[in-house]
Amino acid sequence: GGGGGGGGETVSTTTIAAKTVENGEDSDDGAKLCLDERGRVHAKGNAKLEYASKSSILFNFSSSEQIQKEYFRLLRDCKKVFTAKQTLETESYSAGSTFWISAAAATTTTAKEEKREENKKRKINNERKKVSLLRSSSKLSGLERLALRVFEHVTQHLKEGEEYDSNTSGAEWWTQVIDPRDDIGAHFDKDYYLEENMNISVHPQVGTVTYLSDEGAPTVVATSVVCQTYFDNSNPIDTNDMLINETTVSKKDDKTEDSVYISWPKIGKITTFDGRCLHAAPSALSGYPEEESAVEEHDDDDDDDDDDDDDKNNIDTKRITFLVNVWLNHKPVMSENLPEEVRETLEFGQADFDYLFLEKRQERVDEKTREGTSKDKKAEEELTKRRTKLTFTHCQENLVYEYSVPEFCFESSAHASARRLGQSLLVSSSGILRRDAPI
Repeated sequence: GGGGGGGGETVSTTTIAAKTVENGEDSDDGAKLCLDERGRVHAKGNAKLEYASKSSILFNFSSSEQIQKEYFRLLRDCKKVFTAKQTLETESYSAGSTFWISAAAATTTTAKEEKREENKKRKINNERKKVSLLRSSSKLSGLERLALRVFEHVTQHLKEGEEYDSNTSGAEWWTQVIDPRDDIGAHFDKDYYLEENMNISVHPQVGTVTYLSDEGAPTVVATSVVCQTYFDNSNPIDTNDMLINETTVSKKDDKTEDSVYISWPKIGKITTFDGRCLHAAPSALSGYPEEESAVEEHDDDDDDDDDDDDDKNNIDTKRITFLVNVWLNHKPVMSENLPEEVRETLEFGQADFDYLFLEKRQERVDEKTREGTSKDKKAEEELTKRRTKLTFTHCQENLVYEYSVPEFCFESSAHASARRLGQSLLVSSSGILRRDAPI
């Protein structure tokens, strides 16, 4: 799954002339962008990353009063950043609508944190009083630290300096706080500036979703529908941006079959996948009856963010996710640091981050249990699959990916919702990618 991995294969690169962007203006300085044979930005560490879709536990969530306090601070900050992202998309900011934290920031802050480690352990209950001081010294919010934690989670087997450059690598991150009935349409994550201005598809090495609520639709990854830029050796200036269904193009593995990876939300769970893959969060799989209209939008902007009771009655009923794209040796052109005026409004600081992750155990979801459950379900559900589809636009074409998933994915009962909570399934989908009516 996940569109294939690097393994131990030899990496070949294609180099193209590119433009750099400084202060929003193009400057042709002969910079070069190197893509490997699978269309990823070249990095020695590519071969060690895991591209197959998988899920694991990023942090443990409990009902303890202290954890609840940290958790709701985190949710409130996600909402503030989500609102800021929408503002960046509509108002006169020069910044893009995603945020960037360099991998080099982890090296800088780690050294400072190690010096304080013993004091932290003795004074954990007093840390909150120091949050503003820590913010001013480290310049990182709790959300930025979380983005770095995800980056480290994905790159844990890589050697910084040897297998990627921390100065040009990092985490592109943003938050989503939406109604659980809402649909997130099928799309590819890219450096959209390069797509729009140079007709080049440059994707993150790995895409990730960290779930901060149990609500809403699952993430669906079409593991064999990838977008990749090809270069014509006879005319390297021209590029062809193509969709590939690897199950029909790649015959290197006779066992390869078209599949989709489905990951239902659960607080603390992280799902990772090949950054080139088509993915979505289709409302058809959200667990709500199709005929039921979406709940009315609430004017959350008027909520008192300091009122914990208010938040407990509202914000945790949303589908809340923390999204991180892991990039090696490339920063998306329009992704910029979190604006200071936004950072200053955030509550979830270093002390909160440390406490939430204090008891963190980086555990994989029980693969044996998951595989066993999948096999048990297969016999009874193989004949009860339902066809569904993802529709999207790419290269000025309307495209449709039709696929099959087990019937229980659509059920709207409380029992079905409880059964799906936090589950992850890799299912054979008999997928078909086709063109729809022209735009």
